[in-house]
Amino acid sequence: MHGLGSTFDPSRVARHLFEARERAELSLLGRPTLPHPQQAALLPEHDYALVLEALDRFARRLERSNTVVRELGEEALRDVLLAALNMYFPGQATGETFNWTGKTDLLVQYGGQTAFVGECKFWGGEKMFLETVDQLLGYLTSRDLLTAVVVFNRTRDISAVAAKILATVRAHAQDVEEREIDLAQRRFRFRLSHPQDRTLRLDLAVLLYDL
Repeated sequence: MHGLGSTFDPSRVARHLFEARERAELSLLGRPTLPHPQQAALLPEHDYALVLEALDRFARRLERSNTVVRELGEEALRDVLLAALNMYFPGQATGETFNWTGKTDLLVQYGGQTAFVGECKFWGGEKMFLETVDQLLGYLTSRDLLTAVVVFNRTRDISAVAAKILATVRAHAQDVEEREIDLAQRRFRFRLSHPQDRTLRLDLAVLLYDL
């Protein structure tokens, strides 16, 4: 990527990836919703899909970027995604933000409330991936139901990684339902029982990218 200079600036990289027409707005549900297994999230399905689509678009552009970007570390890649999310959803995304028991990599807020919680990790095997999922679940209050893990892969066989991700979540004690399984696009969505309240269901998306 030309013009990055010697000092890494995630906002500069994000601007390179961002297209102005992509700016969007989240819309909070019109009224509070009582906890229910199928409908308790702060954001409606459409807005959750918007967040996932924004992450997917920017991460795919990172895949196609030159060696300078693809060799960035985990924290730097997270900062690029965070800067890009803030261009898409101005002022609503934060990183390394305390939520419940720890700091999460990606957090989208609306009206001062947590709407989405995400983690970014390099693929380091099934054990590390499972630890990441459990770490993410440990950050959730009973009001936090929309989540994602963004996985960056630097091994040769990404198809094998995708299969291992799928098998790992399927074996998870809280796995309840598969919402989307797309091995070709490396996108997965699952519905899990909530660690704080087993009657609630949370959504976990796993997005995999080859760097």
